Amino acid sequence: WNQDHMDIDKLPSTSKVIFVYRDAESVFRSYYHHIMTKYGFYQVTDEDFPNGSSWDGLFDMFMHGELDYGCYMRHTASWWKARDRPN
Repeated sequence: WNQDHMDIDKLPSTSKVIFVYRDAESVFRSYYHHIMTKYGFYQVTDEDFPNGSSWDGLFDMFMHGELDYGCYMRHTASWWKARDRPN
């Protein structure tokens, strides 16, 4: 059992997997609230982000794959390509 953020190409080809994903908007909204709740304690403000807005700045970073774990779209696409692989 492995619950991780790794791409499928990092797993042995004999691995059995169930890939569960969320729509990108939901992922970003959750990530935003996680960051603001976790780091808000350390006085994170809108000015700490590109464009002077935490929502807009983080969204731009999310869309460019500049946040933790890289690009969500690329990550999801890597698993989609493996959907017909025998499990």
